Amino acid sequence: MFENFSDLLLWATGVGLPIIVGIVMSLFASRVPQWDNLPSTVKAVIPFIVAVLVAYVGKYLNVPAIVNNEHVAFIFDVCMFYLASQYQNDRNNKRLAAREEW
Repeated sequence: MFENFSDLLLWATGVGLPIIVGIVMSLFASRVPQWDNLPSTVKAVIPFIVAVLVAYVGKYLNVPAIVNNEHVAFIFDVCMFYLASQYQNDRNNKRLAAREEW
């Protein structure tokens, strides 16, 4: 996937940043005991709000974007963060379900 460490760092500080942050945020949220008791709408809205905040901070810190249009890049970052957090949340749920079966 990456030819060298520089390619990995370039990905992690650019396009990969919202993905990495989304996964880490989902892992932290899964560690909060009250998270599982929240309604599903709240569990969907909180990551979206955090996604917007992360994209805004990334824009403020001049994180490199894949597209030249800053508005499209902002929307892309929000979507990538949200999708990554939901993907990791799904993985966490499957892992917990597998543990309960044992």
